[in-house]
Parts: sequence; C-alpha cells; structure tokens
Amino acid sequence: MSATARDDFWDITKAILMWMVILGHTIQAVAQDSFFSHPLFKAIYLFHIPVFFFISGYFALGSIRKRGWKGLGKTSLRLLLPILSMGTLQLILLLCKQPVSMSRALNCYVCLWFLWSLLECQIFGHLLMTLPHLVWRAVTLLLPVVTCILLRKYIPYADYISISWPFYVLGMYARHKGFSRTQINARWFWAIIPSVAVFFLYRDNWYIYLAPLTFSAESLFIALFRIVAAIASGAVFLALVHHCAALKYTARFGLASLGIYVVQAVLCTVANRFNFPPVFSQVWVILPLSLLAFLLSYLIYRVTRKLPLAGMLLYGDSGR
Repeated sequence: MSATARDDFWDITKAILMWMVILGHTIQAVAQDSFFSHPLFKAIYLFHIPVFFFISGYFALGSIRKRGWKGLGKTSLRLLLPILSMGTLQLILLLCKQPVSMSRALNCYVCLWFLWSLLECQIFGHLLMTLPHLVWRAVTLLLPVVTCILLRKYIPYADYISISWPFYVLGMYARHKGFSRTQINARWFWAIIPSVAVFFLYRDNWYIYLAPLTFSAESLFIALFRIVAAIASGAVFLALVHHCAALKYTARFGLASLGIYVVQAVLCTVANRFNFPPVFSQVWVILPLSLLAFLLSYLIYRVTRKLPLAGMLLYGDSGR
C-alpha cells in the first residue's frame, strides 16, 4: 500500500469507536448515577478513547513532518470551529433564560472534550517533533502531564491528558517505526487474558471523571493502571476488527467521525434531561438505542454539513 493510499481498516476502526462513544453516552443517559458500575460501560471505557488517540497520533506524524507548524494552524481551526460554534449556541440558550456572569459564559466554550484534548495533543506533538535535541524531546514527553496537573484550572479538560497524550505519542511512535495494520494478527488475542484481569480489577472510582491525575502515588498508580488496561484491551479490539472483513461498509462512518461526535454531543445532552425507566438500562435495550443514535447522528451530519457555512462552523470542513 502506498503512503497516500487510504486503508479502510482505520476508518472501520474509527466508526466502531465512534459508536462506542455513543454507546457510553447512552448508558450514562439511561442508567443515571449508576452508569459507572454498568459492565458494558466499563468494558468499552477500558480502551475506546485511548485507541482513538492512538489513531490520531498515528496519522498526525505524517502531517507534522510534511506541513510542520503551518499544518497545525489548519488543524487547530478545524477543531476550534465546532467548539466555538457549540459554545456560542450554549451561550445564546443561556442568555435567553437569564443574564450570565463572564465565568459562566466562558464555561460554555468548555465543551466537546475530545476536540480540546486532541488540540492539546496536536500542539505538544508538534513541539515534540520540532525540538532538535533528545533531552528536550524527553522533557516534552512529560511536559503535557506536568502542565495539566499544575495548571488544571486554566487548561480545558486537563485531566484527560493523562489518558490521551500517552496513546497519541504511542501512535506517533508506531507510525515512525513503520507499524501497519498488517502486523495485527491472531497472536494479539493472547491479550484477552490480561484484558479480563484488568476488567475485574478496575474499580468504579478509577474513571478519569472521579480520579483526576495528581502527583500522589495513588493517582499515578491509577493512571498507570488505566494505560496498561487500555493497551491490553485495545490490542484485543484491534485484533477483532482486523478479523471482521465484513465490516468494510462501515468505513464511510469512520470518515465522518468528527461530525458524528459533534451531533451526538447535542443529542446526548438532550437525552440526559429525561428520566428513563430502569428497563432502559438493560443491554438488549441499550445496544439498539445506541445504534439508532449513531445512525441518526450520521444522517444529521450528512444533511447539515451541506447547509451554507454549517459544514465549516459545526464540523470544521467545507461542507462539500
């Protein structure tokens, strides 16, 4: 495969991961306060976000080498436009109800956490690749984590850097070493054993929402455990995707993953305002609901991105 050819495998993987994001949000909406202990929620949160950032770092390396800091400007605009648009929409809705303080107005723009975290990784990734000396590169590897601990109040979703940055860097390193999906094989299924182990060891209060990263020994242990759990579970997930050739038709959803993410954020915000009966927390109900939300998000994205300026403002693309 040439360097410019597109590998459907990664688009298929992104499509499945995007559905898992919606699945997790669906569980949050229907299970209310008990979603942390939901086994399906725990299973997907072991790996789905880390794998997403692994893929982002994997493909960012080529862009950084080719376009440098100029490419970062274009990427930043693509990520910031949806954040600014969604934040402004939230602010308008708030102002329709009552006057708001400056801090609350600014808080409206702390939305779409994945895009914020990806932007932070992009900035640090460019810095990592442009520094000439190995020592400074080593310092840069730790800089995002240290910065986000010390300046948590000033960096949107700073805690998430502990799970996004390591896998973003791992993706860059894998691409640098020539890794490709052809190297994924049946031997990766051996990771099922540690995956099952970390699933049962993972505690409900170890999620990034409840256990933010600090310099304490306990916090660092939890962060390290999350990384190990994601590597083991992510390896099994990639091996499964590699062996599911029939999923090739889902690649088109992977191409629209950013747009789907933006739309589903709105749908899930609306869904969180409802109180669902306990039966909705059953797996046989959650799965079709999440698939329906996934397809609906895709269709809304496909329609709205063609509206004047909507494609650029909401999804950071041209809409053509």
